[in-house]
Amino acid sequence: MIEKISHHIVMYAIAKGEVDEKDYDIYKYGFWIGIELCISIIVSVLCAISLDSLIELILFLSIFAPLRAFAGGIHLKTFKNCFLLSIGSLILILSIVKYCNLPVILLNWGILCLLVLIKFVAYKKEKTVSEKRFFQSKLDITIISIACINILFNIYGINKLVFLIFLTLLLELFSISAENIMYNYNVRV
Repeated sequence: MIEKISHHIVMYAIAKGEVDEKDYDIYKYGFWIGIELCISIIVSVLCAISLDSLIELILFLSIFAPLRAFAGGIHLKTFKNCFLLSIGSLILILSIVKYCNLPVILLNWGILCLLVLIKFVAYKKEKTVSEKRFFQSKLDITIISIACINILFNIYGINKLVFLIFLTLLLELFSISAENIMYNYNVRV
């Protein structure tokens, strides 16, 4: 369905003279990805609103998106599978943060360990030297930023958001590990 919508948008743009016909595939792919992203964001916001966790969603995305971009993670074969896993993970994390808690000392030790593990696991990826240097420098900045944000939440005693950081990092570590397993064993999901 998203493919058909993308097709119609591009055909309309071609008919209006906004897009050259030779660029059809590029624009169709761009609109397709854009529509999928919009659907994911809208559903995520609706889930967060239903859980009264909009601030938590913003923090989750602020941490998860750059980690995912620079450290990697599992890529599922279809949008449907990716969407269901992503929304399910988001709802689970927001619900755990809303209804559970752990001692802040345990969370902080966990965050420290997870940041180190993410850096180590992401470093093991096979890339060219220049790619490795680029992604590692961006990952380092992301990790330092997350550590600083965590320190601020600790200073202000916002333990719920410290818990959210911990769970977000745990999710990213699982995602990277799943990607590595799939890559090493040539599994397609």
